[in-house]
Amino acid sequence: MNADINPGNLKVVWQSQALEGATMSLEQVRNRILKLEKTIRNRTRVGGSACIIILLAFAYAFAISTNVVQRIGAALCVLGGCYFIYQLILGMIRTHVAFRLGNESETSVAFYRSELQRQRDFHRGLWLWSRLLVITPGPLIFCLGMALSSSAAAKTATLIASVLVLELIVAVPLNLRLAREYQHELESLDSGAA
Repeated sequence: MNADINPGNLKVVWQSQALEGATMSLEQVRNRILKLEKTIRNRTRVGGSACIIILLAFAYAFAISTNVVQRIGAALCVLGGCYFIYQLILGMIRTHVAFRLGNESETSVAFYRSELQRQRDFHRGLWLWSRLLVITPGPLIFCLGMALSSSAAAKTATLIASVLVLELIVAVPLNLRLAREYQHELESLDSGAA
């Protein structure tokens, strides 16, 4: 060990070193990590709040509905919403633990890369498709139950089901676009052009 380096200042010396193969300063890495943390926190709050409202609405629909098909659809909506909340909470816990691991982690390009990979994976692959597979049937079955309950409700149910299908058609490319953005950021980190 160099005689003029105090062991208590090793963290400061480590943080002030230039990053090999990257043009990003440690301050830039910290800023990107904080921006990513804020984005994840806001997205989780909005998604979680919307999901809780939907859960309450379908739990109420389950309680008041006399139509068996509607009740099955409402129950599936509640289960799908619970699965979505599970994914949000699991991601939130992982993100919170990772962001709070320690100051050394917060300034690390490797740490930033791992968080980008987790976010990329949340918006594609198994995370995305399992979420869509679990969430989709409930509202459609609920709409079918609405349509079967009366001819007056059939038009409303068809409209609601059409909007749901349209939302799914839009949700897939939006999630995949987010995954590509995270992948692009990862590639720029790897090339040192970030």
